[in-house]
Amino acid sequence: MVVQSTMTTEEFETWVRLPENGERHFELIHGEMVEKMASQQKHSSVSTALCSYVTMHLFQNDLPGFTTGETGGYDLGPGQRFLPDCAYVAEGTPGSEVYSTQLPALVIEVVSDPSNERELRHLRNKRESYLKVGATVWEVYPDDALVDIFTPDGRYRTERDKLAFEGLPGLTIPLSKIFG
Repeated sequence: MVVQSTMTTEEFETWVRLPENGERHFELIHGEMVEKMASQQKHSSVSTALCSYVTMHLFQNDLPGFTTGETGGYDLGPGQRFLPDCAYVAEGTPGSEVYSTQLPALVIEVVSDPSNERELRHLRNKRESYLKVGATVWEVYPDDALVDIFTPDGRYRTERDKLAFEGLPGLTIPLSKIFG
């Protein structure tokens, strides 16, 4: 991620709609505009696998809701426009807007570089906002083969074996398949 500048929500909305930005992806994190850059294949593979597990669980069990990938955005209020690596929205159908006001129940963020303090600061700020709107957050560390899990009720744990989400009964994701 490359930080561009600080701006208001209105300035951000105008900026992302400019024709020259049509193929670029931006987040607004506590008023700070951040361009999402292409990710490493390992990062992309991990986020795709996790999102695929969640998506297939929805399809196979005929459950409501939908998932979005790294270009599906969410409007979490003033100064907050995020593009999580994967998100699950429990109700409704995908809309046509770039930054949906539908709130995700589960957000998956894959950490590209755990030694990058700027990335970690942005991740902490995003986590805070996700938790405030009631989303569970899975922060994935591929190099360490672990997932930090944060829930809106203040619980936290690290998982190295398998993932489950209370909002999707029966979902089990073996991390050996994700990181193997």
